[in-house]
Amino acid sequence: DELDALLVRVRDWSAQNSARVHAVYASPREGRIVIFVIPKSDQYDLELGNKLTDLDMELAQTFQIIDTEVMQVPGKLPDQLATFVNVDSAKRLHG
Repeated sequence: DELDALLVRVRDWSAQNSARVHAVYASPREGRIVIFVIPKSDQYDLELGNKLTDLDMELAQTFQIIDTEVMQVPGKLPDQLATFVNVDSAKRLHG
């Protein structure tokens, strides 16, 4: 189904960008699926941000039934991650 295809696409994208991506989680939030991307960098990764914009647009055009949002968030440390992602309900897609 569309959700499975979306998650496969995000996993593939994550693997292709693994040099910059530490981890990726998908979580339902307010009627949509939010893709949380944790960079390997300790600060906001501008180049990764540009790639995430492209991914966000691709997902919106390809998967029209499921509303998605893609976000770059800090999360290499568990307390940082917990600020943005409920890891108990999120699905880890990479890392």
